Amino acid sequence: MTDDEIKQLAETILLEEDEFLIPILKLYDLMDEEKNNLKFEPDHLIELLNRDDRFVLLNSQSTQEPWPDEDDETMQSLGYYKGPRVMHKDRMPSREVMMQAITGKMQNTLSSLKSAYHVMPDNLSDDEEEEFLQVMQRVKDLSKKIDDVAGPETDQDGPDN
Repeated sequence: MTDDEIKQLAETILLEEDEFLIPILKLYDLMDEEKNNLKFEPDHLIELLNRDDRFVLLNSQSTQEPWPDEDDETMQSLGYYKGPRVMHKDRMPSREVMMQAITGKMQNTLSSLKSAYHVMPDNLSDDEEEEFLQVMQRVKDLSKKIDDVAGPETDQDGPDN
């Protein structure tokens, strides 16, 4: 594939995907599904998109990796990706859409934590259980702050993505 073909395929996928902000590695996987056996690496895709005004790349602000590198393949198969994200400039979300997405993600996180709490092993130490409850409380507090910032006009159910 030429660089122009790579950028065209990336644009097509980004305009068709449900989510407006896509991890670069997920975009690369979607491109590979479309074209099989890509002859370039994700770093080349990042370089191409970074030089093209149609795309906005956002680097992760996290100073800590969410899981060890050896778990990348497993996590990606579950739909979780590390690294920079990209969106097409024509899909720039409004404030309301952004707040709905953030609110939805926070509600999903809280729901997952509640589910995890109900299936925690019985042999956790009191300290481990307390640490888990503190994390859950921090997520609840952050969710409340987000709800306060989002205001009443934001759909509290959030989007499906």
